[in-house]
Amino acid sequence: MPRKILSFLIFCFFFAPFEGFAFQSVQKLKEANRLYNLASPTEEDDQRAIAIYQEVLQYAPEVEDAEEYVLASERLGNLLLVYGNTEEGSSAYRKAIQIARAYRLPDSLIYNSHLYLGESLFSLSKLDSSIYHLNQAERIQSSLTGATQEERLFNALGVYYFETGNYYRSIAYFSRAESYISGAGGEYERYARYSFLSNKASALYHLEQYDSARRIYEKLLDWDINTDQVNLNLANTFLKEENSQNALSVLDRVDSEEVRSSLSYLNLLTKAYLQNDNQQLAHQNLKRTSDVLDSLGLRRKNYQKGVYYGLLGQYHEQKGDLNRALKSYHQGIIELHPTFTNSDLFSNPENFELGMSSISLFEMQAFKAKAAWKLYAESGDLQWYSLGKETYQSAFELANYIGQKFDNDEARVFLGDQVLSAYREGIAFLFSYSDLAVDRIQLAFEWAEQSKANALRINKNRQVQRAEAAIPLAMREEENNLLYAISRVYEELFSSENPERQEELEDKYNELQVSLSRLREKQNDFLVETNLETSQNFNSILEGIPDDLTILSFFEGKSRLYLFKFYQGVLEGKQVDFDYLDLKKLSQWRVEMQKLPAGVRYQTPEYLISFSSLLFKDWTDNLRKDARLMIIPHGRFGGLPFEAFPYQEGFLIEEHPVIYQLSAFQIVPSENLKFKLDEVVGFAPFSVDEPAYSSELDMLYGSAEELSQFSGKQYLGREATIARFMEQCQNARFLHLATHAKAFPDDPDASFIAFYPENQNFRLFSKELSFQQFDNLELVYLSACETGGGQLSESEGAISLARSFMLAGSKQVVTTLWLTEDRVASYLSQKFYKRLASGQTASQALQTAKLELLSDPEMAQFRHPAFWSNTILIGQVEKERRSNSWFWGLGIVISLIVIFYLGRRKKEYSLSN
Repeated sequence: MPRKILSFLIFCFFFAPFEGFAFQSVQKLKEANRLYNLASPTEEDDQRAIAIYQEVLQYAPEVEDAEEYVLASERLGNLLLVYGNTEEGSSAYRKAIQIARAYRLPDSLIYNSHLYLGESLFSLSKLDSSIYHLNQAERIQSSLTGATQEERLFNALGVYYFETGNYYRSIAYFSRAESYISGAGGEYERYARYSFLSNKASALYHLEQYDSARRIYEKLLDWDINTDQVNLNLANTFLKEENSQNALSVLDRVDSEEVRSSLSYLNLLTKAYLQNDNQQLAHQNLKRTSDVLDSLGLRRKNYQKGVYYGLLGQYHEQKGDLNRALKSYHQGIIELHPTFTNSDLFSNPENFELGMSSISLFEMQAFKAKAAWKLYAESGDLQWYSLGKETYQSAFELANYIGQKFDNDEARVFLGDQVLSAYREGIAFLFSYSDLAVDRIQLAFEWAEQSKANALRINKNRQVQRAEAAIPLAMREEENNLLYAISRVYEELFSSENPERQEELEDKYNELQVSLSRLREKQNDFLVETNLETSQNFNSILEGIPDDLTILSFFEGKSRLYLFKFYQGVLEGKQVDFDYLDLKKLSQWRVEMQKLPAGVRYQTPEYLISFSSLLFKDWTDNLRKDARLMIIPHGRFGGLPFEAFPYQEGFLIEEHPVIYQLSAFQIVPSENLKFKLDEVVGFAPFSVDEPAYSSELDMLYGSAEELSQFSGKQYLGREATIARFMEQCQNARFLHLATHAKAFPDDPDASFIAFYPENQNFRLFSKELSFQQFDNLELVYLSACETGGGQLSESEGAISLARSFMLAGSKQVVTTLWLTEDRVASYLSQKFYKRLASGQTASQALQTAKLELLSDPEMAQFRHPAFWSNTILIGQVEKERRSNSWFWGLGIVISLIVIFYLGRRKKEYSLSN
């Protein structure tokens, strides 16, 4: 039976009309509508209208009256919301939708009901249902030509993404909402613009863009709209920066006694007192907040109540009462988790859902874990150690869950940076004992690696899901078209110098981003969710590490550097206090390396010798000379050319092949590349033809020589276009790009690789690149400047073009950390491919290429490590190719034995005759 007919029969069964009631109900609806539409209704008028609507809507309408019933249900919902009856209002909107479906009425009639129901459900923390109805409203809106409420819908979607921690996406929606304001003026427009700007500022301060947020709030203070709320937001911004004095000054400006008695105001005040270390005032304010909570008698879980318990826990912790702190934090977890209700202190949430308080819930769990381990440190009672460990694990699982629910890389990267402090606290505690047990080293190592490049891991996992999903072809084509349009709009925005045109392009860019977000929401219905790696998976990763590979992993804590070494199944850990490391000089050394001092004799700095000794002392003595090293940097140690570090009597690269990775969780031991020169696809856009379009990029005439060594496909000059690149990369195994590239640390989206400039669309931006699926790509050699550089994330490393290629699917990437010299680039690439073709692994081939440069008299002027140490290999571990020499040796031995035997027989035969 068709679903629409079935729903109609069910509706009629439960709402059968009384005979003769139809005429009366229509008359009553007219009276209710008259009351509803009064210019200045009293509360009595509204309550009378509510009563009539509720009475009439108990019964099913006649077919000809169904539309009136839909409108009546919507209006009832509006009135109920005005008087705070959100649950009943939501039910009224649902009834409007049910009636329209049962009577097969046009969707246009229930556009508002879906929109208002989505907003209502959101306020009730029913986020999954909320986003469903908001999506339905957007679907209907796209097909309507009449009046719709685009600005209200996009603001609601922006608030949804804001409250679930996806601040980058929320800003795009708030900007989209603002773009629909006509500019005609009036009170509605003024209040709407206020709302959008205020919401955008809130997202900015959560993204730690405090100056930008404050500028908006200070501007809004002049609007004289809800000034007290603006001051609360401004105070919160100061508290995020831990500037409690300014926060207290702003809070003191709040005039309304009602606002000063609100939970949000009281919590901000307590937070300011705690930051200011004023425990007496904090205690007094907590008592006042408790009294307010008692008077409110809240029955449902409440976000501000959860915040109160977190502040209460911090107060007890400052006072040294860890038992009471733990209980408060646990109560906060109960308030902030949508369904968790277990009051047992030793329990933790096992299931998660994306909610309005997900980030705050993570922070609360981290507070609880830290307090439990403090109790363990004081008492030695193992129950507190177990509780701390389990609570941290639960918090980290929540962080992974949130990241997987986000729909963009920027939000995942920001989340990784937000949760990093909890990883640092946990790892610092595990290293705080002199008798560091093996299981604690293992846990610290696992957490360190889990904290790194988690956004990359989630994105790649998502790409696999998408590749395996049965997403309709039309959706895939729509996505490709949107990605292309986004790239082209960004291309023009990047080049434009016209402020008015830039504003138009920014609006268009936001519109396209929103469209892409909505499309991906639809595509999620086709994906099968898979979990990220667990401890068991991590152990299997380590078990698969080849015996000739040593992992050296770094983790930057708050005051110490934590080092891990894994070699032949044995894991070791040690810590170095930052007081023993001159990090400022180390940073200066890297900056000096980028200046490419040609002809200058290199002198290893003393502090680098000392630093290298701290890293490698007693850890590499048992390594054979040619053992491969995988270096996994972190924080400020990312982007350092470790191959140039002093080691033994020379550089590290002289003793060991080096490969870099972003996290041990990324390691997937693979078979050897089976490299063939005729399979390399090469691009050199600036090699032979002067560009038809002025790109302001220099010609690279030597780049043609780099491609001459390949017998595969070569695209020079005008043949090396973006379109040709995208076409060839779908099936390519090996890719070589000899071109220009540019990294923008302040705006990762602006980083690009340049192709032949036949028009202004010659830049392939990092975002468009990262969304590709190059499933067959084994190795990319980026013979271009700065492809390994970019905006630095503490948790993710450099948001670089090399990372974009890894997102797209490449298993190995040869990249550059800074500007490179043309002759060096050409020399290294030719030697690299020659060695790769001879059977060496990628890391061995790059090591050999660098050693040949160091020993080549014709390249003497480039022996300074600034020229060759910036070219590095990031990627997977190849299983070492086994030499066939044993086979030939055995064959020679057997041949000699046969010759000897035959010779002896011949001699014996001669003697016998």
